[in-house]
Amino acid sequence: MTTYELFEAADKCKIQWKCGLYVLALFETSGTNRVKIVSTGNFGIGTASTTPSYLLSLGGDSARTIGMERITTADSNGNSLTLQAGGATSGANNKYGGDLILRSGLSTGTEYTSTIRFQLPKWGGGGATADQTMADFMWIKNASGTPQVAIGDSGYFGNDFAAPLAVAFDSSVTYAATSASSAYVGATGVPGLALRNDHWANSTYSFVEFRAANTNGNPQLSYIASVSNSGAAVYTPEMVFGVSTGGAARSERMRIKANGNVGIGTTNPGYKLDVQGGDINASGSVRSNGSALTSDIRYKRDIEPLDNALEKILNLRGVSYNWRQDEFPEKHFNNRHQIGVIAQEVEAQFPELVDTDDKGYKSVNYPALISPVIEALRTLYQDITGIQKEQKVQKREVASLKAENARLQEQELRNQKRIRDMEEGYKKLLKRVEALEKK
Repeated sequence: MTTYELFEAADKCKIQWKCGLYVLALFETSGTNRVKIVSTGNFGIGTASTTPSYLLSLGGDSARTIGMERITTADSNGNSLTLQAGGATSGANNKYGGDLILRSGLSTGTEYTSTIRFQLPKWGGGGATADQTMADFMWIKNASGTPQVAIGDSGYFGNDFAAPLAVAFDSSVTYAATSASSAYVGATGVPGLALRNDHWANSTYSFVEFRAANTNGNPQLSYIASVSNSGAAVYTPEMVFGVSTGGAARSERMRIKANGNVGIGTTNPGYKLDVQGGDINASGSVRSNGSALTSDIRYKRDIEPLDNALEKILNLRGVSYNWRQDEFPEKHFNNRHQIGVIAQEVEAQFPELVDTDDKGYKSVNYPALISPVIEALRTLYQDITGIQKEQKVQKREVASLKAENARLQEQELRNQKRIRDMEEGYKKLLKRVEALEKK
């Protein structure tokens, strides 16, 4: 064993070199090991009770800080410290440079893990010459030093801590008695994009908000939300589309249920497409295997029959026509030859069947035309059946006249026979008279 020691009792300093036990150098002050170099070349600081495991090892019994001292030159900025991984061989073809890896401490179990934190001095506070406090930040800058990505201690994620332009995380929003979390693209109160996870009542809402201008401090926005109703026996995820026009409350406009039903104007659609509270407009054809219009008498009042339906129907024209596609391209008219009626002519007879939009263009409720057509058919039927009854009466009268005529004709024949018989008797009588006169 070879050992070399340099010991200074007054300062309690010791330098030791050993060979047989593989410790090549040991530096102590006040009896405490400060630096250790072992035969593998690993260098340990504060590792008195352990052998350094890494090329540079720090003792793990307390937190450590490796830092660069402040510059002592008067009125000067601090100097940079660069930590750089190894580069590829100079002149080699398409070789990677070495990765720079920052690794946090090893954790145990399944509950927690360690973190990597980046800190910068935080401005504000004690004036122009006062030291700033350190806070958790991270900058990523380009080669010219211009910030590209900034993560701030207040949760901002953007390219500027003071005025974030990308994402700001905000956990201060609350609904009912439960908390919510948000992520904004843009500042929280200005136009941009927001990702939100809100809780109220028995539901969980995950939002994507599209924010427009502010009105009295409240944003104009539209949103898409995934809703999960945890109050039900079984979770029922649903998709919701809506808007908010300057107030805190959101107004739902459309919902897609878990069973595929789509509701507009209703939160509980009972059909594949359930539209309530308004009209539906289509520039193209609407195709279906059938249709049903609400007509239950229990919904209706002031029921009256239609008057003069036949006369009004006869005042309408059935026409054929083509759409003026070139003049109204926004209507997406097709080029097929059409048949139908003219809205203005229908309005003159049945104003209830014609709607006029805000531009003055008219549309016809074609299905409702069946009502006056039915009444017109009823009128025609009544007229025809009346005529038929009259014809039957006339036929009976003609038959009676015919029978009377036959009787009279038969009587006439009998009368004519009697006259002939009388004429024959008269002739015979004359002959007898003449015979007597000759005697």
